[in-house]
Amino acid sequence: MKIGFGFDKYPEEYDYIATFKEVNGLEGENVIQKHLENENSIDYCELTLFRCSIGEKEFLNRFDKESKHYDYSAYIYILSSSGNILTSNFISGVEVSKIFKDNNNLNVTINGWLYPSSKGFYEIAKKRLNNDIKTFGTWKDLSPEKVQGWLDASIRLGTYSEDVSNKIVSINSNDIDCEDKFYCALGESINGIGGYFGRNLSALNDCFYGGFGIKENFTLKWLNHEIYKQKFPEHFKGILEIFSDNNKTLILE
Repeated sequence: MKIGFGFDKYPEEYDYIATFKEVNGLEGENVIQKHLENENSIDYCELTLFRCSIGEKEFLNRFDKESKHYDYSAYIYILSSSGNILTSNFISGVEVSKIFKDNNNLNVTINGWLYPSSKGFYEIAKKRLNNDIKTFGTWKDLSPEKVQGWLDASIRLGTYSEDVSNKIVSINSNDIDCEDKFYCALGESINGIGGYFGRNLSALNDCFYGGFGIKENFTLKWLNHEIYKQKFPEHFKGILEIFSDNNKTLILE
Protein backbone atom coordinates (compact mmCIF):
# COMPACT_ATOMS: atom_id res chain seq x y z
CA MET A 1 0.00 0.00 0.00
CA LYS A 2 1.13 3.52 -0.79
CA ILE A 3 -0.16 6.98 0.05
CA GLY A 4 -0.60 9.65 -2.61
CA PHE A 5 -1.00 13.40 -2.22
CA GLY A 6 -2.53 15.54 -4.95
CA PHE A 7 -4.93 18.37 -5.66
CA ASP A 8 -8.62 18.45 -6.55
CA LYS A 9 -8.61 18.66 -10.34
CA TYR A 10 -12.24 17.68 -10.89
CA PRO A 11 -13.54 17.17 -13.55
CA GLU A 12 -10.04 16.31 -14.76
CA GLU A 13 -8.53 12.93 -14.01
CA TYR A 14 -7.41 12.48 -10.41
CA ASP A 15 -3.69 12.14 -9.87
CA TYR A 16 -0.99 12.89 -7.30
CA ILE A 17 2.15 14.98 -7.14
CA ALA A 18 4.04 12.58 -4.86
CA THR A 19 3.72 9.28 -3.05
CA PHE A 20 4.55 8.39 0.53
CA LYS A 21 4.99 5.21 2.56
CA GLU A 22 2.77 6.17 5.48
CA VAL A 23 0.35 8.78 6.81
CA ASN A 24 -0.68 9.79 10.32
CA GLY A 25 -3.91 11.64 11.07
CA LEU A 26 -6.21 10.31 8.34
CA GLU A 27 -8.95 9.63 10.90
CA GLY A 28 -8.90 13.19 12.22
CA GLU A 29 -7.05 12.31 15.39
CA ASN A 30 -4.78 15.39 15.30
CA VAL A 31 -7.26 18.26 15.60
CA ILE A 32 -5.93 21.81 15.61
CA GLN A 33 -9.26 23.62 15.54
CA LYS A 34 -12.78 22.29 16.04
CA HIS A 35 -15.57 23.39 13.72
CA LEU A 36 -18.44 24.01 16.10
CA GLU A 37 -21.48 24.41 13.84
CA ASN A 38 -22.65 20.84 14.40
CA GLU A 39 -21.25 17.47 15.43
CA ASN A 40 -20.78 16.35 11.82
CA SER A 41 -18.67 19.34 10.77
CA ILE A 42 -15.11 18.77 9.60
CA ASP A 43 -12.19 19.89 11.75
CA TYR A 44 -8.93 21.67 10.97
CA CYS A 45 -6.40 18.87 11.35
CA GLU A 46 -2.73 18.03 11.07
CA LEU A 47 -1.52 15.11 8.94
CA THR A 48 2.01 13.88 8.53
CA LEU A 49 3.12 12.07 5.38
CA PHE A 50 6.25 9.94 5.72
CA ARG A 51 9.01 9.01 3.23
CA CYS A 52 8.27 11.14 0.21
CA SER A 53 9.05 9.74 -3.25
CA ILE A 54 10.57 13.03 -4.48
CA GLY A 55 12.95 15.63 -3.04
CA GLU A 56 12.05 18.65 -0.94
CA LYS A 57 12.57 21.25 -3.66
CA GLU A 58 10.54 19.34 -6.23
CA PHE A 59 7.72 18.68 -3.75
CA LEU A 60 7.48 22.32 -2.69
CA ASN A 61 7.55 23.53 -6.30
CA ARG A 62 4.73 21.20 -7.26
CA PHE A 63 2.79 22.06 -4.09
CA ASP A 64 3.09 25.82 -4.61
CA LYS A 65 2.12 25.66 -8.27
CA GLU A 66 -0.87 23.34 -7.94
CA SER A 67 -2.22 24.55 -4.58
CA LYS A 68 -2.78 28.04 -5.97
CA HIS A 69 -4.25 26.74 -9.20
CA TYR A 70 -6.67 24.37 -7.47
CA ASP A 71 -7.69 26.66 -4.60
CA TYR A 72 -5.79 24.72 -1.90
CA SER A 73 -8.18 21.74 -2.17
CA ALA A 74 -6.44 18.38 -2.08
CA TYR A 75 -6.77 14.65 -1.61
CA ILE A 76 -4.93 12.06 0.42
CA TYR A 77 -5.09 8.91 -1.69
CA ILE A 78 -4.76 5.29 -0.71
CA LEU A 79 -2.98 3.53 -3.55
CA SER A 80 -2.46 -0.04 -4.58
CA SER A 81 1.08 -1.42 -4.68
CA SER A 82 1.12 -0.55 -8.39
CA GLY A 83 0.08 3.06 -7.74
CA ASN A 84 -3.58 2.91 -8.73
CA ILE A 85 -5.94 5.18 -6.76
CA LEU A 86 -8.30 3.06 -4.64
CA THR A 87 -9.95 5.66 -2.41
CA SER A 88 -9.30 9.12 -0.99
CA ASN A 89 -9.95 11.68 1.74
CA PHE A 90 -10.65 15.30 0.83
CA ILE A 91 -8.81 18.10 2.61
CA SER A 92 -9.42 21.79 1.90
CA GLY A 93 -7.43 24.90 2.81
CA VAL A 94 -4.33 22.74 2.77
CA GLU A 95 -0.91 24.16 3.64
CA VAL A 96 2.52 22.77 4.45
CA SER A 97 3.35 23.38 8.09
CA LYS A 98 6.61 21.48 8.40
CA ILE A 99 9.16 19.51 6.40
CA PHE A 100 11.69 17.34 8.18
CA LYS A 101 14.02 14.45 7.46
CA ASP A 102 14.45 11.15 9.24
CA ASN A 103 17.35 8.95 8.14
CA ASN A 104 17.47 10.94 4.89
CA ASN A 105 13.76 10.31 4.28
CA LEU A 106 11.70 13.41 3.52
CA ASN A 107 8.56 13.79 5.65
CA VAL A 108 5.87 16.44 5.19
CA THR A 109 3.33 17.75 7.69
CA ILE A 110 0.24 19.45 6.27
CA ASN A 111 -2.76 21.16 7.84
CA GLY A 112 -6.26 21.58 6.48
CA TRP A 113 -10.00 21.00 6.85
CA LEU A 114 -10.21 17.22 6.70
CA TYR A 115 -13.02 14.88 5.75
CA PRO A 116 -11.73 12.03 7.94
CA SER A 117 -12.03 8.29 7.67
CA SER A 118 -13.89 6.37 10.36
CA LYS A 119 -11.94 5.30 13.42
CA GLY A 120 -10.01 2.12 12.69
CA PHE A 121 -10.26 2.50 8.90
CA TYR A 122 -6.57 3.05 8.19
CA GLU A 123 -5.34 0.04 10.15
CA ILE A 124 -7.95 -2.19 8.51
CA ALA A 125 -7.23 -0.79 5.04
CA LYS A 126 -3.55 -1.67 5.40
CA LYS A 127 -4.44 -5.22 6.45
CA ARG A 128 -6.82 -5.61 3.52
CA LEU A 129 -4.30 -4.37 0.99
CA ASN A 130 -1.53 -6.50 2.50
CA ASN A 131 -3.87 -9.51 2.21
CA ASP A 132 -3.77 -10.04 5.99
CA ILE A 133 -7.54 -10.55 6.33
CA LYS A 134 -8.04 -14.12 5.19
CA THR A 135 -10.74 -15.55 7.46
CA PHE A 136 -14.37 -14.83 8.16
CA GLY A 137 -15.23 -12.96 11.34
CA THR A 138 -12.02 -10.97 11.82
CA TRP A 139 -14.31 -8.06 12.80
CA LYS A 140 -15.62 -9.93 15.86
CA ASP A 141 -12.71 -8.79 18.05
CA LEU A 142 -12.94 -5.12 17.06
CA SER A 143 -13.91 -2.58 19.71
CA PRO A 144 -17.32 -0.97 19.04
CA GLU A 145 -15.75 2.39 18.14
CA LYS A 146 -13.71 0.78 15.34
CA VAL A 147 -16.43 -1.27 13.68
CA GLN A 148 -17.47 1.61 11.42
CA GLY A 149 -13.83 1.68 10.31
CA TRP A 150 -14.22 -1.93 9.18
CA LEU A 151 -17.42 -1.06 7.32
CA ASP A 152 -15.76 2.05 5.84
CA ALA A 153 -12.94 -0.11 4.46
CA SER A 154 -15.44 -2.71 3.22
CA ILE A 155 -17.36 -0.28 1.04
CA ARG A 156 -14.34 1.73 -0.13
CA LEU A 157 -11.95 -1.13 -0.82
CA GLY A 158 -14.25 -4.13 -1.15
CA THR A 159 -15.34 -6.24 -4.06
CA TYR A 160 -18.78 -7.72 -4.43
CA SER A 161 -19.69 -11.31 -5.04
CA GLU A 162 -21.65 -12.80 -7.84
CA ASP A 163 -25.38 -12.33 -7.42
CA VAL A 164 -26.64 -14.44 -4.50
CA SER A 165 -30.30 -13.96 -5.38
CA ASN A 166 -32.47 -17.02 -4.70
CA LYS A 167 -29.93 -18.33 -2.19
CA ILE A 168 -30.07 -18.56 1.60
CA VAL A 169 -27.34 -16.92 3.67
CA SER A 170 -27.14 -16.89 7.46
CA ILE A 171 -25.88 -14.87 10.40
CA ASN A 172 -25.72 -15.71 14.10
CA SER A 173 -26.46 -13.32 16.96
CA ASN A 174 -23.79 -15.08 19.03
CA ASP A 175 -21.24 -13.23 16.88
CA ILE A 176 -22.77 -9.78 17.29
CA ASP A 177 -22.24 -7.64 20.39
CA CYS A 178 -23.12 -4.20 18.96
CA GLU A 179 -25.47 -2.87 16.29
CA ASP A 180 -22.70 -2.13 13.78
CA LYS A 181 -21.48 -5.72 13.85
CA PHE A 182 -24.83 -6.82 12.41
CA TYR A 183 -23.70 -5.20 9.15
CA CYS A 184 -20.28 -6.88 9.34
CA ALA A 185 -21.95 -10.27 9.68
CA LEU A 186 -24.49 -9.57 6.95
CA GLY A 187 -21.87 -8.17 4.57
CA GLU A 188 -19.66 -11.24 4.88
CA SER A 189 -22.58 -13.64 4.55
CA ILE A 190 -23.45 -12.06 1.20
CA ASN A 191 -20.15 -10.81 -0.24
CA GLY A 192 -17.48 -12.95 1.38
CA ILE A 193 -14.60 -12.08 3.71
CA GLY A 194 -14.68 -8.36 4.51
CA GLY A 195 -17.81 -7.98 2.40
CA TYR A 196 -20.17 -5.00 2.55
CA PHE A 197 -23.94 -4.79 2.69
CA GLY A 198 -24.79 -1.59 4.52
CA ARG A 199 -23.40 0.28 7.51
CA ASN A 200 -26.66 1.72 8.92
CA LEU A 201 -30.36 1.22 8.25
CA SER A 202 -30.48 3.71 5.40
CA ALA A 203 -27.47 2.13 3.68
CA LEU A 204 -28.94 -1.34 4.20
CA ASN A 205 -32.08 -0.26 2.40
CA ASP A 206 -30.03 1.23 -0.45
CA CYS A 207 -28.09 -2.03 -0.91
CA PHE A 208 -31.26 -3.85 -1.93
CA TYR A 209 -31.45 -1.70 -5.05
CA GLY A 210 -28.57 -3.54 -6.72
CA GLY A 211 -24.83 -3.44 -7.12
CA PHE A 212 -24.03 -5.14 -3.82
CA GLY A 213 -24.54 -8.82 -4.57
CA ILE A 214 -28.33 -9.09 -4.68
CA LYS A 215 -30.63 -8.39 -7.60
CA GLU A 216 -33.86 -10.27 -6.95
CA ASN A 217 -35.14 -12.70 -4.31
CA PHE A 218 -33.03 -13.15 -1.22
CA THR A 219 -33.36 -15.08 2.03
CA LEU A 220 -31.53 -14.39 5.27
CA LYS A 221 -31.60 -17.00 8.03
CA TRP A 222 -30.95 -15.27 11.37
CA LEU A 223 -29.83 -17.76 14.01
CA ASN A 224 -30.39 -16.96 17.70
CA HIS A 225 -32.20 -13.80 16.67
CA GLU A 226 -33.81 -13.44 20.12
CA ILE A 227 -30.44 -12.51 21.60
CA TYR A 228 -30.16 -9.53 19.26
CA LYS A 229 -33.81 -8.63 19.64
CA GLN A 230 -33.45 -8.36 23.41
CA LYS A 231 -30.22 -6.34 23.27
CA PHE A 232 -31.17 -3.94 20.47
CA PRO A 233 -34.97 -3.95 20.12
CA GLU A 234 -35.33 -0.73 18.11
CA HIS A 235 -32.59 -1.62 15.66
CA PHE A 236 -34.01 -5.13 15.30
CA LYS A 237 -37.41 -3.62 14.50
CA GLY A 238 -35.85 -1.34 11.89
CA ILE A 239 -34.10 -4.28 10.20
CA LEU A 240 -37.35 -6.23 9.99
CA GLU A 241 -39.14 -3.25 8.46
CA ILE A 242 -36.48 -2.84 5.75
CA PHE A 243 -36.63 -6.54 4.82
CA SER A 244 -40.41 -6.33 4.67
CA ASP A 245 -40.43 -3.10 2.62
CA ASN A 246 -38.07 -4.69 0.10
CA ASN A 247 -39.97 -8.00 -0.05
CA LYS A 248 -36.98 -9.99 1.16
CA THR A 249 -37.39 -13.20 3.13
CA LEU A 250 -36.12 -13.27 6.70
CA ILE A 251 -36.16 -16.55 8.60
CA LEU A 252 -35.87 -16.01 12.34
CA GLU A 253 -34.56 -18.96 14.30
